[in-house]
Amino acid sequence: MSNNSTVENTDSIVIVSLWKPINMFQIAFGCIGIVGNMFVCITVARKKTLQNLTNYFIASLAIADLISSTLWVLSVVSRLIPLSRVPTIRHFQCVVVEAGYPFWVAVLASTYHLVAITLERLCGIVYPVKHRLFFSRRLAAVCVALCYILPCIILVNFPLFHKVINGVCVYSTSPSSALSHGIFLFMFTYLLPLVVMTWAYIAIWKRLKNSTSQHVNLSLAGQSSQTSSNCNQGYIGARKKVIQMLIIVFLSFVICWTPDQIMVILVNIGVAKFHLSQFLPVQILALCNSCINPFIYAFKNRHFRDGFREIFCFGKTASNVRVGPSNLAANISETQTSKV
Repeated sequence: MSNNSTVENTDSIVIVSLWKPINMFQIAFGCIGIVGNMFVCITVARKKTLQNLTNYFIASLAIADLISSTLWVLSVVSRLIPLSRVPTIRHFQCVVVEAGYPFWVAVLASTYHLVAITLERLCGIVYPVKHRLFFSRRLAAVCVALCYILPCIILVNFPLFHKVINGVCVYSTSPSSALSHGIFLFMFTYLLPLVVMTWAYIAIWKRLKNSTSQHVNLSLAGQSSQTSSNCNQGYIGARKKVIQMLIIVFLSFVICWTPDQIMVILVNIGVAKFHLSQFLPVQILALCNSCINPFIYAFKNRHFRDGFREIFCFGKTASNVRVGPSNLAANISETQTSKV
């Protein structure tokens, strides 16, 4: 009888806690991330105009964000459930659930996907010949696999440093280990990806700027026909659209994760103390990065917009559009964008 009442009390506590605004807010954003990233995966799978290497990486990024969004929702619920009295289950709850190892692996995999997409576009734009020769789907599959394997290795200390002490799951390690571990994580989860992506986008932008300048000089010198001039201009413009979309994705990563990473490194080096009331809003901002990318794709890419509309309309295609000179130019540009 007492056991049943204990279970009932625990269930009521969990249900009441779920209705707290901060928990509802987290669950709502997690559900948005689940639905949005599912749409991205379905759209890439269904639309042939989106089936290229860059968009395969984007689909894999969406899968990582889908996993992290799902685990985010589950973690909000699981954190409200008391630790089990059974030692094996209690240890699993602490190491896997409380430490959040699978969740943070998915989050870091998402970051590494951004790096992989950036480097793929760098090779495709700065070194186009080498990209066509060496960057096959098999190599892309290897890169995607590394995006998941490396986080598993880098974050292996997460479950190792969490222990159950006096019935409570705690992060247990020495101050020196916490400092070295914190700096290590800051380097490989934030700073190194940030530096690599910043350098790559600067190199890409310079190359596109030079391509535009060369095109203008050839046009002024009359060395290219009107048809080839329009094609080159459309191709350069299409590549710029892709890069603009990816730069917005990169900037959203910087905006969402920078406050979290600054706070974490300050706590690890002993400059600041951990306060959940201060840390939780910053962490929620960081985790919102997993659900914002589908909105960026829909806003910046017509093919993704059309794919989302088809899903909402249960497979019906968008309404027909009259093809005039301006629409024809736009369609050519969008088609070239999907192939870049």
